[in-house]
Amino acid sequence: MKRTIPLLITAMGGILLIIATFIPATKDWGEKATIWFDILAGIAFILGGANLLVIHLGKVSDRKKGWGYSLITLLSFLTMLFVGMFKIGSPPAPDQEYYGESFVSMTMKELPDLFTFSVDGSWPPNMEGDAELPASVRTQMSIKDGQMTIRGWMRENQFDDLIDFSDNLKWRSDVEKLFDASQPPESDDEEHLPIAWYSDMRSLGYKGEMTDSAKQGLLKVSDAPKWVTDINALFELTNRETSVEVPEPLRSYLQQKIAQSPDVGATGSVSFSGETGVFSSIGEMSLEERNYFQHIYPVPKPMNQEQKETYWNEFLAAGDREFGEDVKIKFMIPLNNLWTKEVLVGVINAAGKGKPKKKTWTQLYEEQQSGVTNLDPNLPAPPSIELNETQLQAVDQFIADQDMTTGTFLTLLREGGEFRAGQAAATIAFLDGQTTRGQLGREIAEMMMGTNVPLQKSHYDFLLEPYREEVNWSRIVDNLFVKAHVVKYPFSGEYSATGTPFWWIYEYMMQPLMATVFALLAFYVASAAFRAFRVKNVEASLLLGTAFIILLGRTFAGVWLTSWIDPEGPFAVFRIENLTVWIMSVVNTAGNRAILLGIALGIISTSLKVLLGVDRSYLGSDD
Repeated sequence: MKRTIPLLITAMGGILLIIATFIPATKDWGEKATIWFDILAGIAFILGGANLLVIHLGKVSDRKKGWGYSLITLLSFLTMLFVGMFKIGSPPAPDQEYYGESFVSMTMKELPDLFTFSVDGSWPPNMEGDAELPASVRTQMSIKDGQMTIRGWMRENQFDDLIDFSDNLKWRSDVEKLFDASQPPESDDEEHLPIAWYSDMRSLGYKGEMTDSAKQGLLKVSDAPKWVTDINALFELTNRETSVEVPEPLRSYLQQKIAQSPDVGATGSVSFSGETGVFSSIGEMSLEERNYFQHIYPVPKPMNQEQKETYWNEFLAAGDREFGEDVKIKFMIPLNNLWTKEVLVGVINAAGKGKPKKKTWTQLYEEQQSGVTNLDPNLPAPPSIELNETQLQAVDQFIADQDMTTGTFLTLLREGGEFRAGQAAATIAFLDGQTTRGQLGREIAEMMMGTNVPLQKSHYDFLLEPYREEVNWSRIVDNLFVKAHVVKYPFSGEYSATGTPFWWIYEYMMQPLMATVFALLAFYVASAAFRAFRVKNVEASLLLGTAFIILLGRTFAGVWLTSWIDPEGPFAVFRIENLTVWIMSVVNTAGNRAILLGIALGIISTSLKVLLGVDRSYLGSDD
């Protein structure tokens, strides 16, 4: 029986995977079989690990010959198992973290009854009783007796999942009504509070800083002790201050930037004090806030010829070395590749083109019910707008003032006339994608390295100092971002992520040992090749000649030997590097294909023998 059951499992699993591969309708069978395979493989790994422990512990305990190697094997196995299983030092997965949001634990039963919402609605046609709701809302939502009910506030991703669940317009209209009905309470400015309940984490979350008025409004919802405690806890978490100190050189520069552009000074719950040099965040720092502060350095603006000459002269003044015209030409290449006014204006005007907005699903359903057969999902497009004369002057002012920030530029554009949110977003995206002043200096430095005249240290300092400053500031922003963040999924990251103990052991212990072993094999291969390449017949001669050409083609000496052949002439194919490529891509490929075909036929034959029970060697039997 102990041989028959594994035989049946192997046969059934193999046949099922073959069927799922060649018949698309049975694809799900293969996926489920693969899940079971992973479960069995996990059990096999556990049994294998236990067997390894028993065998090597026995050797160590009995002091058998080679017990020291068994001890090393055991320690290595247990160390890798520990740091890998518990993900020691592994950073959480960024796509599973909730940045800028604070959490407290709250189950569905602990949510106030006020946050249960219902609208009239039913299952899509032909789905009732035969389908499950999307996983994101399955525990919160129910549909029965002509009512669609959800406990807690519906989030955007849940709405999208429900819309994709069925293309029936009535269903989508009902989901839209439920979404509108199940939104968080409003704040004083009639905006929905950034509060959410996550069923998968059984947690209540709040984005950004909770104001005192928002707190009082949420406390009025329910007087249940658990609710009151959690809202007070969220208020404390979202008002927790985290700060880092900015060193003096950066502090002076940023203080100047704040004086020139107040939009740099604070955004939301993150602020920088030029007087104290403290960069702080109230609550958690969001990704948007981090990106905002990392891009406060102005991008280099297009330069006219006079400005380019001034920059070149400043570079020359940084040292005492003369440079020829060829060096100046290389210096000017990055400056000539900067963006232009025409490109920026074109981006802003393109974003100002009127784009039709989508109709709501309720509007489409009502049109369908009224007898409209050719439904148009779009509303009429608003008129397009382009930058007026005042705004174009603001663009000129922005380009002329090398220190003007993006925030100040956007303020001038809004004050100059109609300016849509899409245009602002396009402007920010365009400028953020450009080379910064520090990156420009680095590009010039890299370009100058290709010249025959070496630069002095003072020249490099002139070009690279802005880049160093930007990198240091970016690190400060990242430090505050990490310091202010509370990890939600500590074990979500990769156990082998760069910098983890598992990665370190593999990179600096396993890899060198493997390289050492393979380096020793090189001498064995050379010895074997010497014995195999003895010219005894035609086949051995071909083998020796081919190996000699390939070996020469991988060395400098081999390429040098045929360098006298014109690479563009009729005999270029006889250059050693070209001959090597031809042998590997034509002759070698043909041989490999023949071998692979033979291997494929062997795999098919062996697989059939295993599936049909003809070959039972994997069961420990030669029968």
